[in-house]
Amino acid sequence: WNLQRMVLALFCSRLWEIFSNAKLNVINILPRADHAKNNVVIELNNYIRHVCQTHGLTYIDTESRIKLFSNGGIRKNFYFRNNYDDVHLNDAGIVRLGKHLKYLSHL
Repeated sequence: WNLQRMVLALFCSRLWEIFSNAKLNVINILPRADHAKNNVVIELNNYIRHVCQTHGLTYIDTESRIKLFSNGGIRKNFYFRNNYDDVHLNDAGIVRLGKHLKYLSHL
């Protein structure tokens, strides 16, 4: 867990070095099919949210309120590439995320 935090902090600091004038938007880590892995994902997302708040970045959360890719803690597998790596979105998931990001851009 500490290693994951260090990697994330290093990644963010590198982005800020390269794109010092850019507005950075950070999306949460998407839910996993495994409940134990989701506990880690939730912890990481809380940390990412904290980092964003601390540094004035926009945190895009697809799960806390709107449950874009999960339902009551259970991942909606329909939106994931289950036969590929069980982590990345499939075409339907990409379309769903794209529509959500487009919606957020108009707020």
